[in-house]
Amino acid sequence: MSELKILHYNFAKLYRFNGVTFEWHDYLGPIIINRHTEKERYYKNISLRNWAAISKFSSLNDKQKEEHRIF
Repeated sequence: MSELKILHYNFAKLYRFNGVTFEWHDYLGPIIINRHTEKERYYKNISLRNWAAISKFSSLNDKQKEEHRIF
């Protein structure tokens, strides 16, 4: 029996804006990341301040968004 090897591609972009680290995917939207553990934060534990930062980020143009891109 042969081993199954899976290759994972991530098309989301990682940003840090106003102290909030998140992945942004054009189709799925933002996923807020805990910057200390680098794991996804549970959506019920995300404060309104973080959502306000995401809202403000989404109103930026593409050039301004790229200035805040980590990966």
